[in-house]
Amino acid sequence: MNTYHVAIIGVGPRGLNILERIKAIFEQQLIEMELVVHLIDPGEPGQGTHVANQLDYFLINTIAGQVTMFSDTTVTNAGIVVKGQSLLEWASEQGYRYADGSYIKACQEGRSLSENDYLPRSILGAYLTSVFDKIVYSLPSNIKLRHYRCRAENLVNGKDDCIDVVLEEGYKLAVNFVFITIGHSQSKPDFEEQKMSEKVLACGRHNPHLAYFHNPYPITKLTSISPQASVVVQGMGLTAYDVIAQLTIGRGGRFIGNTPEQIWYKPSGREPQIMIYSRQSLPFSGRGVNEKGISGQYQAKFFTQQQIDQLRQRAFQIRRTYQLDFFEELYPVLFKEMCYVYEVTKLGVRELNPQLYAPSEEVKHAIEYIFNPLRNSDFKDHNDFETFILKLLEDDIVQAFGGNVSNPLKATTDMLRDVRDNLRYAVDYGGLTPSSHKRFLKEFCPIINRIAVGPPKERNIELLALLEAGIVKLGPGPNSTLEFSEQDSKFLLKSTQLRSPSVNSFDVLIRAKLDSFYPTTDRSKLIKNLLRSGMVTPYKNGAFHPGGIAIDESQNIVTRDGKVYKNIWALGVLVEGPNFYTYVLPRPFVNSKALQDAGRCVLAMLNQIVCHETRPLHEAKLEN
Repeated sequence: MNTYHVAIIGVGPRGLNILERIKAIFEQQLIEMELVVHLIDPGEPGQGTHVANQLDYFLINTIAGQVTMFSDTTVTNAGIVVKGQSLLEWASEQGYRYADGSYIKACQEGRSLSENDYLPRSILGAYLTSVFDKIVYSLPSNIKLRHYRCRAENLVNGKDDCIDVVLEEGYKLAVNFVFITIGHSQSKPDFEEQKMSEKVLACGRHNPHLAYFHNPYPITKLTSISPQASVVVQGMGLTAYDVIAQLTIGRGGRFIGNTPEQIWYKPSGREPQIMIYSRQSLPFSGRGVNEKGISGQYQAKFFTQQQIDQLRQRAFQIRRTYQLDFFEELYPVLFKEMCYVYEVTKLGVRELNPQLYAPSEEVKHAIEYIFNPLRNSDFKDHNDFETFILKLLEDDIVQAFGGNVSNPLKATTDMLRDVRDNLRYAVDYGGLTPSSHKRFLKEFCPIINRIAVGPPKERNIELLALLEAGIVKLGPGPNSTLEFSEQDSKFLLKSTQLRSPSVNSFDVLIRAKLDSFYPTTDRSKLIKNLLRSGMVTPYKNGAFHPGGIAIDESQNIVTRDGKVYKNIWALGVLVEGPNFYTYVLPRPFVNSKALQDAGRCVLAMLNQIVCHETRPLHEAKLEN
């Protein structure tokens, strides 16, 4: 019997998708063969960053009913469908219930789980490992599994078109196929960040509370911050909410009350003083109450793949290129779609005639305000700005309770999540001109993240309570500047757009932002070695490097010299650059892109075996 060997490097959710597709697709094959799957990951299988042993106040940013690791009948070109439990189904079967503000297993009190619950990430981690266990226990006899609790440090060309996977301690593993599915990484600090670290280190003897956190994860390291310290958090996105939770609930504080109007924060006394700020200094909008069920999605009337194709044809006729300018060609169509959703929802009608629709000036203004509520604002001082943001936050909470179908604002912003695949269709594989691609990532994506993929509304209710309690304060307006004073051994946050300028000093700076994946600055030994050998190369759209490594449209890696490795695939954060928005977990019944990609890659591997494009290996031995 012929034996083939495949390595999956990184067994978080993306690697788990590959393993599930291997089991499902190869189980159906009648050909005489054996497949040995080598899993290479030092962590608990399936979990990735969603570790099961983290504290329960860190929540998933997606409702329980919209997370799954299994394909369904909507998933196209991904192989046979093998049914499996969604996160909600699994957690309900495990006996989790919601009681006293927590999700508790084997509890007789409280209520059953709802599809609209935002569950703790610890439960997600346990679910992912349970999926792994289910796959392992049901593997057919001709699929073997080996798990190496270590990291891969290199890939090199082996004999007979095989790939040698170099593990820690120098051991080599010869395989026929490789899937690289490593997830979030950490970048080396740039020059300015390194300079900041050196200054903090040099001034530490003058200020015992002084500290700089380039990355807040693992979040437990923030326990070193003294309650007497003053903390400035750079960033107001989802990572900032984690930091705030760790420094408040994680210090023993509690939110008390049963309704948004009654919730207040009871401090433990161990919280530091916290100020949060960002470039725009706008908190993320909370998710609207889900009214779409598990699989409901808005179907675009204007921003369709057909329309994108037509724009490409027109661009080719005018400029002899199929690449689009996002702001000149795509944004007007997307803006019209937003206006349409806002107006239909506000009027309470099912639809308007798309052929005749033209947005009114009032609706255009409403959408422009969603994008930039600070437009034409003028703030006297810090208190004036904070009053404005508090009102904005209160309004957003009210809107969120209105629902993502019934409320005009939340229906409009949730639509942006629903048309994400169309955005991918427009952006992936150099779909935008290089200059437009750069501007799209720098200017448009931060706004989309803020208005469409924010936290559960409960997190904003808690943030409002923390602001009212004085535990958290808002930074002094948009485009504030951060400096380090060596004379005072303090960080200084200065306003730039207040009529009465403001300066605040702090002991601790926390950079609340996940590193984007840039190969040349990544800390991973695997990536360093692959770059050095030229087996991978940074992805370029013209002269612009948006991040990620180069791949072709089959997810196969492309070398520095332009060679395509048909037996090595890369998926997930590693290719955030040629692919757009690779961070999300699969969702049931919406033809999930993550499940599509996993299935396509595994089917390509099967095709190479069936067509005898790859020689079998009888045994893959570890060699030193």
